[in-house]
Amino acid sequence: MARTLYDWEDATMVAAPEVTFPELPSGPSVRVRGTFRKNRRRLFGRRMAEFIRYAIYSPDVGCLVIMTAIGSKLAVDEVAAP
Repeated sequence: MARTLYDWEDATMVAAPEVTFPELPSGPSVRVRGTFRKNRRRLFGRRMAEFIRYAIYSPDVGCLVIMTAIGSKLAVDEVAAP
């Protein structure tokens, strides 16, 4: 499942992503952090960006929640809290 969290349709991963499995109060989760490069060329080349993606499964609710944050320079090292 972790691989589907860092596959992008229109981008290529620059390096192997960092995958962790933090245990959150809401349930088990997967955290993926990496850098990708867009496949489409722009005026000044291809855009590179960092992303953090969480997949959290809540057994109480019975559903999977996926959160994604994308930015040119991310400085987020905290674990998501409910």
